[in-house]
Amino acid sequence: MSKVRGIIAVAVFGLVFAGYASSQQERWNELNTRVFALYQEGNYREAAGVAQQALAVAEETFGSEYLAVAQSMNNLAELYRIQGMYAEPEPLYGRALAIVEKTSGTDDATVATLLENLAVCYGKVGREDQSKRLHELGKRIRATNR
Repeated sequence: MSKVRGIIAVAVFGLVFAGYASSQQERWNELNTRVFALYQEGNYREAAGVAQQALAVAEETFGSEYLAVAQSMNNLAELYRIQGMYAEPEPLYGRALAIVEKTSGTDDATVATLLENLAVCYGKVGREDQSKRLHELGKRIRATNR
């Protein structure tokens, strides 16, 4: 009898957690929709604040190694870059790259996009050699995906 109660308790916990995760995923989607709308309006500062919230929700909901987290990091990094805040994106792109490479492989098109985004940042702060190297690597990855 106690074994059955234990299984029922685990099942109930699973249902409660699944509902929470679904609710949190919905929240993450809503935040991303808001980020995009603010971006389109040119309100980059407010969009970055909402993108920070989306990143926090993604990490809490999906875990630190999930593609939604990488997407949130890229969104936030791009908003920083657009505002001329070139130091802030680098660690975000680095973490996003690590996640995508681990989950999708090093020759995934998303890796190329992240490398190219980071390359733009490097170019803006005078790190032309690194920028050029990353652009070339991104091109090679894209060529293998054709």
